[in-house]
Amino acid sequence: MPAPFLSRHFLAEQASCVAQVPFAAAGAAEDGVAVTHNLLAMGTWCEDAQEARLTLIDLAVGHSGDEIVQQPAMTRLASFHHSGGRVAALEASIAVLLTPHRHAPDRCQHALWDTHASQHHHLMQVADCGNGAVLVLAASGDGSVSRLRMQVPTQPGSQPTAIQLREEDFDGALLLPWLVDVHPQGVAALCANTDRKELLTAGADGSLFLTPLGADSGSSGTRLYSSAGAVTFTAAHWCGPQTAVTGSLQGLLHTWDTRQARGPVLQLEQPSAMRDVTVGLPRLAPAITCLDVHPAQHFCCATGGSDGGVALWDLRLASSSSSLPQAATSSSPGSKQPLQTAVSCCAVGSTGDCRAFAVCDIQFEGAGSIGSGSQRLIYCTSGGAVGVVRDVAAATGRLLFQEPKAAVRACCLGAAGPCSQVFACTDQEGLLYMANAL
Repeated sequence: MPAPFLSRHFLAEQASCVAQVPFAAAGAAEDGVAVTHNLLAMGTWCEDAQEARLTLIDLAVGHSGDEIVQQPAMTRLASFHHSGGRVAALEASIAVLLTPHRHAPDRCQHALWDTHASQHHHLMQVADCGNGAVLVLAASGDGSVSRLRMQVPTQPGSQPTAIQLREEDFDGALLLPWLVDVHPQGVAALCANTDRKELLTAGADGSLFLTPLGADSGSSGTRLYSSAGAVTFTAAHWCGPQTAVTGSLQGLLHTWDTRQARGPVLQLEQPSAMRDVTVGLPRLAPAITCLDVHPAQHFCCATGGSDGGVALWDLRLASSSSSLPQAATSSSPGSKQPLQTAVSCCAVGSTGDCRAFAVCDIQFEGAGSIGSGSQRLIYCTSGGAVGVVRDVAAATGRLLFQEPKAAVRACCLGAAGPCSQVFACTDQEGLLYMANAL
């Protein structure tokens, strides 16, 4: 069995979200060592410059087979100022919908290495749509969404210097807004559906919008739903070609059908992971802080709670509930009695002294690559924990790392390389890299 490996890297910026950018596999080994380039997109805050940023880094890892044999080397590839404030969400995807680059490769590469950026808090996604075209989406608290389109080499052994950026998406060091004022109170979550080429955004004001990924700058999208402030969305994810799932500050999990704009199809309540010691008082559902949908089993959804709990949902069982017609006709999230259909729940953020730390991020194993039937989850908490849950129902898992004095705000799984890889970002401006830990 390969030996576990851990390294820490100083970012000089505090990252609030992270996503891996798909990149070419390692080339032929030299002297028995092959190098895998792990590209990461991060929403960061630079305290010294008082700037929020969208930052791209490369963590080059030398390995012999599945053993790490060289200390990973971190290189900052680009850093863009995000005028909308901190990136609240981020996504990176590979997209065939992108048009060919109109600019010479040397100009695009120059922009990649020499720009510096700023943002306030980040929400972002990296979407993989095929043929080496990557789309990085970043949303912020002012209600705008920015995009950074790039062409990534697919030939094994390629170098990050071969990446080409779309110059229409930035002006010098400034990342330009793509969608403006979509959600007046800020974009809380976003998720791209590369099959239908559409972006779902969820606002803190309780509204949902759909926007084509190929839309021109300044587009406003189509409103899917507005709760008029009844809920405050915190997370969103597609769970099928036409269906999506959202989490909220009120502890409600909603499923949506984009062909039905009248309201949520289903409403569920996040179960509490803490023992209820109060008598005669109503128990409030913990806020849903993060969620993920299984990459192969789209009916399977995991949510993290503000009380340190992880819930695993089977949306097929929830959909077959006898109470579904009532929930399906609800025109306002939160107005009906929620259904209790979580398959299982366990506490990962609680401590021995009865304190509870929120689950900051959660991801199914395989979410960074080809999905499998495994329902193992990795998570991180505001208490500094990074761990894996092997069976939510049995509450079995183990702690991978404990940051003693800082929260771990974001984590993701690596898709490249011959071994399992976990990346996590701490409040102490650090990047954690773990290999062969799962």
